[in-house]
Amino acid sequence: MRRGLNISPRFGGNHQLLGQILLLRGQPAAALKEMEAERSESRDSGLALLYHALGRRADSAAALARMEQEHPLEFTNIAIAHASGVSGIRHSSG
Repeated sequence: MRRGLNISPRFGGNHQLLGQILLLRGQPAAALKEMEAERSESRDSGLALLYHALGRRADSAAALARMEQEHPLEFTNIAIAHASGVSGIRHSSG
C-alpha cells in the first residue's frame, strides 16, 4: 500500500485504505494520520469509521453527515458506515 502511495500519491482512496489497514493492525494514531491525509471523497467515510472505532462518536457522526451531504452518490461508503454502527442506528439480525 505504501508503495502505491509512492507511485501515485494523489490517487484517490490510497490514504483511506492504508488508514483502514493500520486501524485493523491496532495502530490508530497512524491510521488517523493517513485518513487526515486523504483528499478524495472517501476521506469522510474513513474518518467516520476511524472516529467510531476510537470512541469519538460526535466526530464520527459529523464525518458521516458531511459525507451524506457532500457526496450522496458515495452510497457504498455511506452504507458501510451505517452498517458499522456509526450512525447510532441499531440493526436487528433477524
